[in-house]
Order: sequence, then C-alpha cells, then structure tokens
Amino acid sequence: MFAASHAAAWQSAVCQAANRAHCQQGPWKAVGKETNGASIIGRFLGFRGCADTFGFQGNGTPNDPYRLALDGESESVDIDGLEATTRADYTVQVWFRVRSDEKHLTMLVDSRTDRFYVPLRMRISKGKLQCSIEMPFPDRIYVASSSDPIALSNWYHAACRFRAQSRELSVFLNGSKRGSTRIPPGSMRSNRIRIGGDPSVDGENFSGDIAEVVFSDKSEDAKIIQARCKEESQRFAGAECTMARSVFGDNASGPRH
Repeated sequence: MFAASHAAAWQSAVCQAANRAHCQQGPWKAVGKETNGASIIGRFLGFRGCADTFGFQGNGTPNDPYRLALDGESESVDIDGLEATTRADYTVQVWFRVRSDEKHLTMLVDSRTDRFYVPLRMRISKGKLQCSIEMPFPDRIYVASSSDPIALSNWYHAACRFRAQSRELSVFLNGSKRGSTRIPPGSMRSNRIRIGGDPSVDGENFSGDIAEVVFSDKSEDAKIIQARCKEESQRFAGAECTMARSVFGDNASGPRH
C-alpha cells in the first residue's frame, strides 16, 4: 500500500481536524516540520461521502470542537509519508473521545505490518489506554498501560513515548505518566500507519472522535507533554490535564507488563 522510498522516518507533524464539511473527501494534510522533502498526508478509508453521518464535525468551540468522527466499523485514516521505527526516539500524542462502551481492543494509532512486527500501537483495551510494541525476538508484546478507566464522552489527551537508547516505552494520560515498560534490543520499521484502525487486518476500528494526532521525532520530556496537554485542553469542554495524579516520575521505570 505504501512505497518505502516515499516514507521518511519519524518526523514532527500535526494532523489536526479543521472546519471542513463532514462529507468533504480528499487528503488530510499534516502541518509542521517536514524533512527530506517528504509530505505527510492522511487518506480516508471507508467513508461514504455526504451519505455518511461521520467524518469532520464541529464548529470550533469547546462544546463542539473540530474533530474527525469514526464509526468503529470501517472508517479510518492511512498516513502516507511517515515511517515508524524503534531505531529512533518518538512521541505520538492524540486528543480523543470514546463513544462506545464496548471493551474489545481498538486502535487510536497503529503501525502493524504483521504479528510481532509493530513499532507502535496506541490502543484501548478493556477500557484502558495502552501503548505497545510487538517484537519477533522473542515473539512478545510489550505493553505500557494506564490503570485509569476511559469514560464515555470525555475528552482525553494520550501520549506514547519511546526512548531508543534506554528502550523505554511510556504511556501518558491527561499529561501525566501512568506506566512504562522496557523492550529488548532490536529495531523494526513500518510505513503502514493508520489512525483509528489496524492497517494489517482492516479491523479493531475506533468508535469515537479524534481531534488531533501529533507525531514527533523526539522523546519529549514529561513537562513538554504536560504543557501541550494543558495548553490545548482549553479547546475541549471538561478536559483535564494535571501532573497531580502521576505516580511515576520521568526517571521511574513504572510497572512491567
């Protein structure tokens, strides 16, 4: 689906929902730093045009923010021009809201090419936010999980952060670090990145709203993640960003999974 030569490794770019008609088709262009002349574009999958009640919605107010509404069945966005890898640092941040109380596994951002070849998964499992990496040596899934339940209709800020040198994968929720794990040496690459679903099986679709996805080629400091959360929380009614509930310092290893 993607040509590897067209994708550049982790870049810093923002995919932010804007004031567009919900039935408008076409690419979702990311903004931000672009290296090697590569552009980052989201391509919509499964949307049915003006007959669809999903897609871009909102009027830009805190009670009705600009967002991409996904049906949890067939709708998602493929990201072209970006390569996920565990060879380098990265941070991926998402503003999201869940609209279904089903507890099955769903993906906010996924880079799965095949089983145990997954540099990044930001997912919700049994109502909890998780970040995971799957590696084939040995065949294992490494998960950093938050213990906080995700409530319906609330806006949340999520972040997955990977530090290549220390091999630490951390999960942040609403600006605070909620857990971490470490992965063994080795590197994987994937230029199949999807927002709202699994690119390898066309499943595990997210039912809810995604307002923003931020890709960074840095392992952002916890204070930077918290500051972004706090600054942008004003766009979403009821959103909360705080460090008060964090139980893991940036130097703490957190629980192992």
